[in-house]
Amino acid sequence: MKMMKIRLTKIHYLLSLIFGLWLGVAQAQFQVGPMVIQTNTTRGMAHGMIEVKNVGRETAHLRVYSEPFTYDADGFKSLKTSPQDLSHYLVYAPRQLRIRPGQKRRIRLNVRFLPSTKLGEYRAMIFTEDVKPHQSDTPQMGVVPRIGTAVFVRHGNIKPQLSVQGATYKDKRIVLRVNNTGKATARPRVNWVLKKSWREIATGRSNVQTVIAQGQRNVQIKSPEIEGLRSGTYQLSGELVWGAGEKNELPFQQQVVVPW
Repeated sequence: MKMMKIRLTKIHYLLSLIFGLWLGVAQAQFQVGPMVIQTNTTRGMAHGMIEVKNVGRETAHLRVYSEPFTYDADGFKSLKTSPQDLSHYLVYAPRQLRIRPGQKRRIRLNVRFLPSTKLGEYRAMIFTEDVKPHQSDTPQMGVVPRIGTAVFVRHGNIKPQLSVQGATYKDKRIVLRVNNTGKATARPRVNWVLKKSWREIATGRSNVQTVIAQGQRNVQIKSPEIEGLRSGTYQLSGELVWGAGEKNELPFQQQVVVPW
């Protein structure tokens, strides 16, 4: 009987649940960085670089390929096709890697748009995948680790346009709805404070969340204090911060109702 192959995907923090499913079975024997590349074109061209390191004890045989993707309100979503697929304009090398333990290799990315290419954001996930399945604890089953780098290329003078559309209490956490009507993706953090009347209940800072261009994202806000909230009306305030040095700020103030 042939061994069944299952891809183990690790795409930044948002795919940790997928990765965690098999964490006890097999782990990738290589590291990839950066996990996210955001860049702008100059005269229709853009460049980038990904570094791969073998942290295992055996020589790694890896292949490199790209796929379109997006983010919906709840997180990462792989696509088969997309009008924003960067793969059509992307050249990267090498596509096959042989890396000895402790060694590093670089993957060079080059983007060239045609003069007729529509202005906007284009994106692709660059996967580095082990070509050899790792034996799992389940008979006749192998796990193929792969790690993705999300690449966002802005073609033209475009930018994100964020707004906070509301907040709800669900499953013992607050869900902050963030809209992006701009043509470029933003990756904000949320600095927040929760109060009831004048009394501060909790404060915190979220992980970076990807809000795709012309899309929406449900940002989860969690803490032990939020899990134990009693029914009533609360005030959630703070700001979204993003960009280089987190210089972009968007203050917000929302009412949160915890039902009976």
